[in-house]
Amino acid sequence: MTIFNWGDSDFSDWSAAVQLKNAASFQKAYSFNSTVWTGHNGTILLQGLPSFNYLLAEKDGKNPKKDFRVPGSQQSVIMFTKQGIPGLNVVKGDMFPTRVWFNGEECSLPDIIPSKASTTGIRKFMAAANSFLVFTLLVFLQ
Repeated sequence: MTIFNWGDSDFSDWSAAVQLKNAASFQKAYSFNSTVWTGHNGTILLQGLPSFNYLLAEKDGKNPKKDFRVPGSQQSVIMFTKQGIPGLNVVKGDMFPTRVWFNGEECSLPDIIPSKASTTGIRKFMAAANSFLVFTLLVFLQ
């Protein structure tokens, strides 16, 4: 899980909540304090560890004229178990969050769950674009 700060203000003592269909399978978050909020629709509560709970604001790169702005971020590996969940289908989004909150405000989620199938068209486009680029370079170099 990665939390990005695209805003202009730093956050200290942040908290997040993630609602999942199968939150009972949650085991551990490695870089965040975490617990399952039992009896509340499968919600996992997360917060930064002491001394590591500062989420920096978005900053300019080393050279703002060339570099992209860089968001502040915090990351953690979150571990789940598949045992005791019959028919779990991760590809169809069984472990994708249904709701997410950050510092008490609900965040928006994509309508479409990303999948490997959605990248097939991008790969074909990139292969065609690369072929066109090589062809164009060969024409101009002659």
